[in-house]
Amino acid sequence: MEIKENRKRLKTQEHYENRRLQLYTLPPTQDISLEEFNDLALKRQKVLQEVHNMREKLVRGDLDTNDYNSQMREKTKLLPLTHVKANETLTMRHIEERRRDHISHYILRLAHCKTEEQRRWFLSQEVELLRYR
Repeated sequence: MEIKENRKRLKTQEHYENRRLQLYTLPPTQDISLEEFNDLALKRQKVLQEVHNMREKLVRGDLDTNDYNSQMREKTKLLPLTHVKANETLTMRHIEERRRDHISHYILRLAHCKTEEQRRWFLSQEVELLRYR
């Protein structure tokens, strides 16, 4: 049983190590606690809501591009995703950030699949978040 768990953990870790840009092509397969599930869902929802609010301000002209970038940097700290250059190796912190990003994406993907309007909103915010990152 323990060997199977270790293999699963290693496979998951390799998945995050081999991806510098997460395109969410495969759903997460590891087990997480209900507390972590809830925490990740709430943080990502807050981040996406902030992305939506910042984009609205940018469109209305209340923010210029520099203010937008600095405020986005601040608002996305709940779910950090540190940029890693191609010649750098990923640390355990980077892998954990990617794991949390991956899981939280799929949690909200499920949460926002009920109506077409929710799907569009979710996709729009995710695209903006990816563009910013």
